[in-house]
Amino acid sequence: VLLNFEAISEHVKTVTDEETSVRSAMEEQGMGSKTLLESMGSLNEITGEVKRSAQEMMNGSHDVIKESKMLEQITQEIGNGMREMATGAEQIDSAVHKVNEISAENKEKIAMLMTEVSRFKID
Repeated sequence: VLLNFEAISEHVKTVTDEETSVRSAMEEQGMGSKTLLESMGSLNEITGEVKRSAQEMMNGSHDVIKESKMLEQITQEIGNGMREMATGAEQIDSAVHKVNEISAENKEKIAMLMTEVSRFKID
Protein backbone atom coordinates (compact mmCIF):
# COMPACT_ATOMS: atom_id res chain seq x y z
CA VAL A 1 0.00 0.00 0.00
CA LEU A 2 2.92 2.27 0.67
CA LEU A 3 4.14 1.75 -2.80
CA ASN A 4 0.82 2.62 -4.24
CA PHE A 5 0.65 5.76 -2.19
CA GLU A 6 4.10 6.79 -3.41
CA ALA A 7 3.12 6.04 -7.01
CA ILE A 8 -0.09 7.97 -6.61
CA SER A 9 1.76 10.83 -4.97
CA GLU A 10 4.33 10.82 -7.77
CA HIS A 11 1.53 10.71 -10.33
CA VAL A 12 -0.26 13.65 -8.64
CA LYS A 13 3.00 15.58 -8.59
CA THR A 14 3.49 14.86 -12.31
CA VAL A 15 -0.08 15.95 -13.07
CA THR A 16 0.42 19.09 -10.99
CA ASP A 17 3.68 19.87 -12.81
CA GLU A 18 1.94 19.33 -16.15
CA GLU A 19 -0.97 21.48 -15.04
CA THR A 20 1.49 24.21 -14.03
CA SER A 21 3.21 23.90 -17.41
CA VAL A 22 -0.16 24.09 -19.20
CA ARG A 23 -1.19 27.14 -17.16
CA SER A 24 2.15 28.79 -17.84
CA ALA A 25 1.82 28.04 -21.56
CA MET A 26 -1.73 29.42 -21.55
CA GLU A 27 -0.56 32.58 -19.77
CA GLU A 28 2.22 33.00 -22.34
CA GLN A 29 -0.30 32.47 -25.12
CA GLY A 30 -2.61 35.03 -23.52
CA MET A 31 0.24 37.53 -23.27
CA GLY A 32 1.17 36.79 -26.87
CA SER A 33 -2.43 37.36 -27.94
CA LYS A 34 -2.52 40.60 -25.99
CA THR A 35 0.74 41.74 -27.63
CA LEU A 36 -0.65 40.74 -31.03
CA LEU A 37 -3.85 42.73 -30.44
CA GLU A 38 -1.84 45.76 -29.29
CA SER A 39 0.33 45.47 -32.39
CA MET A 40 -2.74 45.23 -34.60
CA GLY A 41 -4.16 48.34 -32.90
CA SER A 42 -0.90 50.19 -33.54
CA LEU A 43 -0.95 49.00 -37.14
CA ASN A 44 -4.50 50.29 -37.54
CA GLU A 45 -3.46 53.68 -36.11
CA ILE A 46 -0.47 53.86 -38.47
CA THR A 47 -2.68 52.86 -41.41
CA GLY A 48 -5.13 55.63 -40.45
CA GLU A 49 -2.29 58.16 -40.29
CA VAL A 50 -1.02 57.03 -43.69
CA LYS A 51 -4.53 57.38 -45.15
CA ARG A 52 -4.89 60.89 -43.66
CA SER A 53 -1.47 61.89 -44.93
CA ALA A 54 -2.26 60.52 -48.38
CA GLN A 55 -5.51 62.50 -48.40
CA GLU A 56 -3.64 65.65 -47.38
CA MET A 57 -1.16 65.04 -50.19
CA MET A 58 -4.02 64.58 -52.66
CA ASN A 59 -5.66 67.80 -51.46
CA GLY A 60 -2.32 69.57 -51.71
CA SER A 61 -1.74 68.30 -55.24
CA HIS A 62 -5.22 69.49 -56.22
CA ASP A 63 -4.35 72.92 -54.81
CA VAL A 64 -1.06 72.93 -56.72
CA ILE A 65 -2.85 72.02 -59.96
CA LYS A 66 -5.44 74.74 -59.33
CA GLU A 67 -2.73 77.33 -58.64
CA SER A 68 -0.80 76.20 -61.72
CA LYS A 69 -3.87 76.73 -63.89
CA MET A 70 -4.36 80.19 -62.39
CA LEU A 71 -0.69 80.98 -63.02
CA GLU A 72 -1.06 79.82 -66.62
CA GLN A 73 -4.11 82.08 -67.02
CA ILE A 74 -2.27 85.06 -65.57
CA THR A 75 0.71 84.37 -67.82
CA GLN A 76 -1.58 84.33 -70.85
CA GLU A 77 -3.16 87.62 -69.76
CA ILE A 78 0.29 89.16 -69.32
CA GLY A 79 1.29 87.89 -72.78
CA ASN A 80 -1.87 89.37 -74.31
CA GLY A 81 -1.23 92.67 -72.53
CA MET A 82 2.35 92.77 -73.78
CA ARG A 83 1.18 92.12 -77.36
CA GLU A 84 -1.33 94.96 -77.02
CA MET A 85 1.42 97.23 -75.68
CA ALA A 86 3.68 96.30 -78.60
CA THR A 87 0.88 97.11 -81.05
CA GLY A 88 0.29 100.44 -79.28
CA ALA A 89 4.01 101.23 -79.37
CA GLU A 90 4.06 100.54 -83.13
CA GLN A 91 1.09 102.87 -83.59
CA ILE A 92 2.80 105.58 -81.52
CA ASP A 93 6.01 105.13 -83.53
CA SER A 94 4.03 105.44 -86.78
CA ALA A 95 2.28 108.57 -85.49
CA VAL A 96 5.62 110.14 -84.45
CA HIS A 97 7.03 109.50 -87.94
CA LYS A 98 3.92 111.05 -89.50
CA VAL A 99 4.23 114.12 -87.22
CA ASN A 100 7.91 114.41 -88.19
CA GLU A 101 6.99 114.27 -91.88
CA ILE A 102 4.28 116.92 -91.42
CA SER A 103 6.69 119.08 -89.41
CA ALA A 104 9.28 118.83 -92.18
CA GLU A 105 6.65 119.76 -94.77
CA ASN A 106 5.47 122.67 -92.62
CA LYS A 107 9.06 123.86 -92.21
CA GLU A 108 9.53 123.85 -95.98
CA LYS A 109 6.22 125.67 -96.49
CA ILE A 110 7.12 128.27 -93.84
CA ALA A 111 10.48 128.80 -95.52
CA MET A 112 8.74 129.26 -98.87
CA LEU A 113 6.21 131.62 -97.27
CA MET A 114 9.00 133.64 -95.67
CA THR A 115 10.66 133.93 -99.05
CA GLU A 116 7.40 135.17 -100.56
CA VAL A 117 6.76 137.59 -97.69
CA SER A 118 10.27 138.98 -97.89
CA ARG A 119 9.56 140.16 -101.43
CA PHE A 120 7.03 142.63 -100.09
CA LYS A 121 8.37 145.76 -98.58
CA ILE A 122 6.56 147.38 -95.79
CA ASP A 123 7.05 151.12 -95.66
